[in-house]
Amino acid sequence: MGKTHGKIKQSHEETLVDNVTGENMMTKRTIVRNVPYDKFVKIYLEDFAGIFDIGRGEIKVLSYCWKITEYNTGRIYLVKTVKEEMSKEISIKLESIDNIIYRLVKKKLLLSEGTSVYRLNPAYFWKGEETARAEVLEIVIRYKLNIEVE
Repeated sequence: MGKTHGKIKQSHEETLVDNVTGENMMTKRTIVRNVPYDKFVKIYLEDFAGIFDIGRGEIKVLSYCWKITEYNTGRIYLVKTVKEEMSKEISIKLESIDNIIYRLVKKKLLLSEGTSVYRLNPAYFWKGEETARAEVLEIVIRYKLNIEVE
């Protein structure tokens, strides 16, 4: 999809008037903005019971991860400099961020792929095209099976 810069494409205002008194009852304003597709993260609620068991700090870290995740792969590179930026932006200590990441991995909301490399669990979150999600889900399942066999 084409990139846009969040500019207002269309703005419409509608006023509801009381026919008896002529008084303005309500004004409804509709704004349509063009926003790039890659700025959205989809959340799949069907299997997402774990979301209701996470704290405010976990939500903040997860939200930051949604923002920085790679499009069509779900990968997140959480090296020290990225975690320091995250710490400043979401106002959580760096040490706490490490603990929160550990808890998100334990809850399988983030999948660890190696040192400082994670992936949003595509069963719950996705930023990208559905065809790419299907491929990543297949990779994640194969990866899990390989670990269980060994």
